[in-house]
This record gives sequence, C-alpha cells and structure tokens, in this order.
Amino acid sequence: NWTTFQSHNLPKDTFINSDIVSIVETDDQITFKSDTTKCKIEIIFFQGGLTDPKAYAPLCRKLAENGLTCHLIKMDWRLPQYDYQKIFKLFDRKKRNYIIGGHSQGGKMAAQFVYENPNLMKGLFLMGTSHPRDIDLSGQNIPCIKLYAENDGLASVDEVITNKSKSYLFTIAYNQMIDHIRKVKRISHKESFNEQSLGTSSQQHIKDALQHALNKLTELQR
Repeated sequence: NWTTFQSHNLPKDTFINSDIVSIVETDDQITFKSDTTKCKIEIIFFQGGLTDPKAYAPLCRKLAENGLTCHLIKMDWRLPQYDYQKIFKLFDRKKRNYIIGGHSQGGKMAAQFVYENPNLMKGLFLMGTSHPRDIDLSGQNIPCIKLYAENDGLASVDEVITNKSKSYLFTIAYNQMIDHIRKVKRISHKESFNEQSLGTSSQQHIKDALQHALNKLTELQR
C-alpha cells in the first residue's frame, strides 16, 4: 500500500521464540515477553502514524531480551490518534506497572494518554516527536525521557527544547535512528523501514537510553 510505510528485511529471528523471549501476536498487539526477568514494569509501545507496527519489532525484541516485556500496539488504520484508548481493555493496572511511549504520532498519543489519565503509568518515553506540545505534563509526577535527533525533518531540536518544560524530569537522548526514519520516509512514499535503517547499533542506543531511565525510578515509582 503506497499510502503507508512498510517494513522489509527484518531479522529472521524477530518473531521466533527463544529461551529468553516469547512472542504472542493478537489482533491488537504483538507482545515480546521476557521469560527471564523479575521486573514488575512492562512497556507499552505506540507505533508511528501510517507505519507498519512490525517495523518496531526488532527494537521491542531487543528490549525483551534485556529483561523488559514490550507490548507493541497495533492501531486501527495505523493511526494512533484514533485508537490509543484501546489499552484500557488490554492491560490490568492492578497486576502490572507500565511505562508508555511511542514514535512520532505514537509518542504524541502516549503523552495524550498520560495527560488524560494521571498516575496510571510509571513513565513516559517519546521518540522523534516535539510533543508534549499542546498539553502540559509538568504538573504530573511521571518521569519522561525523549529521544530526538538534530536532522529530524519534523521534530526539530528547537521544538523539542521549546517544549522541554512541559514534561516532568525531562531527559534528552540523541539517537541516529530518528534521522534514519525521517530520511527513509522522505526518499519515497511507499517506504521500507528495514533493518538497515534501524540497525543493531541504533537499537542498542535506544535500549540503553530506556534502561538508563528505568534504573532511575525509585522503588515507589516502580
């Protein structure tokens, strides 16, 4: 479909169960379950607008391999702004604690969910987005990490810094992955979001940034 961004050339083992990771796919999500961790926190990941959610699967698997179960949410029509509230029916906050986040439009709607539902999530991560822009999360006691890049065609550095005050405990992490995503999207409109554009090094950088932020949470926040 030329109107959406496709995923190609993913690692062959992306969706294969292993001794440390189990993959379960439903109509609403792809779960990469860490079978070795005792961590009580899990990740809810929102895809970018019009992007094949499987494009983010290598990153989600990498997080699971490092002890963080990750739920990659499938959005109707691949549009997070219309389907982000579905996580209410998918997750039981009484049994687990969750960190929510996403890329581009998915990051915007993750921030929107936190804004509309204070104190439900233990953390927020935003990738390649200028948001929170139209809402203010600074009054909410939720740690936030933002990953952005200098050559991002949509979320510029100036926009990111301008909106810095609208999130709590703001942390910035540069990452080349966002540059690759934007570059690929600009080249052609039927795009492939492949392993070359989201390479092993980029995955590791993002995983390390999220893990570092998670380690800063207090026991109460966890």
